[in-house]
Amino acid sequence: MLVGERTRCRWLRVLSFISALLALSAAGTAQTVRPLIVEYQGAARGHVDYVNDSFQPMTVVLEAKGFKVSETGEITYFPLPGSIHLKLSTMSFRIAPKQTYSVYYDAKADVVPAWFVLYADFGPTPERQRTGMSVHVELPHAVYVLPTRGELKKSDLTVEVAEFRSKDKKVVVQVANSGPNFGRVLAVDAIGRHDKADLNGFPLFPNSKRRVELDWKADGSPERLVLQLNKFTLQERITVVDR
Repeated sequence: MLVGERTRCRWLRVLSFISALLALSAAGTAQTVRPLIVEYQGAARGHVDYVNDSFQPMTVVLEAKGFKVSETGEITYFPLPGSIHLKLSTMSFRIAPKQTYSVYYDAKADVVPAWFVLYADFGPTPERQRTGMSVHVELPHAVYVLPTRGELKKSDLTVEVAEFRSKDKKVVVQVANSGPNFGRVLAVDAIGRHDKADLNGFPLFPNSKRRVELDWKADGSPERLVLQLNKFTLQERITVVDR
């Protein structure tokens, strides 16, 4: 092979690598699902919008899954339970560049509360796949089907752990939900004499526990924990432990 041909091949490989990186970057930022989380009472009848903000057409394939969340927030997915009955207006579609596509659904559950996730696989259209570039992005739309009556009560919740681990500079919180209803902590605040640390909320599933940690950057110690829910607030004194 001539030197000029080797140089040309080398540059083609470099350009191909750069193109792949640009495609990965675009795929990670140019697709959106709206909304990410939604709650319904009785039955879920609504729609979800899929946005392709890139300059290339995209093919989207949907898959419904059940899921569960561990005490520390890890999510495990599994096939959609037979107790959840889901109808979708479509399972796959194509979105033109800079366009939005809406998918409508109707979901009922034999027992509520119930929840599932609708995963969207964004990928290149078949004609672009033939070029050798196949970057896929998966984005979720989580649906909660809640009872029309009955909601999470303050008496159902217990703050089992509220401690500040001084060596690690972390506030550890564990909340138990002993009731049959789903709820959501909207915000978590650890409050000291002059400082505060906060954390975004998290779901509270029926008959389960949830454990979270907050970084504490102030010099002093936090004194009080505040959990903000939709209709009430939980407060607990924070215990300092030497760990």
